[in-house]
Amino acid sequence: MERRLEPDKVKAGPDGVFRPRKWDKYKAGKSVPIDRDDDDNSVNLAEAAAAGTARWFRSPIWNALEGKLTRGDVEAALWAHELLRPILFEQHWAPAWELAELDDIAVAAIGRIDGLDLLELTLLYLELSQTINSHDLRIKAIDLYFGNLRRISEIPALDTNFGHLFDAIGNRYRQWLFVRSTRKLDVFFPWRSELPDKAHLFPSAPGILDWTE
Repeated sequence: MERRLEPDKVKAGPDGVFRPRKWDKYKAGKSVPIDRDDDDNSVNLAEAAAAGTARWFRSPIWNALEGKLTRGDVEAALWAHELLRPILFEQHWAPAWELAELDDIAVAAIGRIDGLDLLELTLLYLELSQTINSHDLRIKAIDLYFGNLRRISEIPALDTNFGHLFDAIGNRYRQWLFVRSTRKLDVFFPWRSELPDKAHLFPSAPGILDWTE
């Protein structure tokens, strides 16, 4: 990979191969590339070698999973899906647009989307429910997510790591069960029971409660 992205920086010498160690840190998740607008930017180098890489890196899903998005950020990220704007947003008076309710029409439209767009849309609605603390939207967003879970798992870019991503999503966006009006329980709903044929690829991590009943 290093030879493909930065061939001039990978050189063989008498004591071995000299190469940039930053890619080791990226792979291990110990650091993240700084996304600058220049030719030496690691993100742009990866994009030049494998088109589509930058879109994944710059996707709002990562900030969502870290809880770094505001309500405005989420709505702006949804607005960026231009083809779905007339369905996801409504205009009561010009020029203002407002996010519409996540109804059956919106769910069906999202279900016709593929790839990263599908993953983004499902996560953004989960994050919106988290941001505005809406139980009704949380129920709808969880149904949207699990309704498209298998298709998301089949996205080629997630072939070797979708299980780890699903664990992160499950831990961030738990179902809310209200024991009484003043007490709420956060319940982790495992993806493994939804995709039992794929669960063996990603054994449960320690500390993750897998309720299969």
